[in-house]
Amino acid sequence: QKWFDGFILLLIFANCVLMGMKDYLDRENKTPINNLIERLDPYFNTVIVLECVLKIIGLGFINGKGAYLRDGWNWLDFFVVSSTVIQETVKLAFPGGKESGFTAFRAVRLLRPLRLLGRI
Repeated sequence: QKWFDGFILLLIFANCVLMGMKDYLDRENKTPINNLIERLDPYFNTVIVLECVLKIIGLGFINGKGAYLRDGWNWLDFFVVSSTVIQETVKLAFPGGKESGFTAFRAVRLLRPLRLLGRI
């Protein structure tokens, strides 16, 4: 549906703006904007994962004409969503712990703006 795609585009754009506003030197999220971004991030992640799952259910994963992974942009979406799920799983498994070994997964989130190109 066009309204759903528009809503997802708006959320991706808003998430990109917030990521651009983040102070990456403030690792403990003490600044008000980093604190806000940290609190909003799970909601953005949930919607993005849900959108991916709905597309896979609606289109099929691999098999069939028009399946989810038949489109190159969806490969990027799936990679970004998978890395987000891994990162959030690590956060839940090690609450309050250091995630320094998973900074690569956090960096993959910076590819989210590329999702906008695929949508547009």
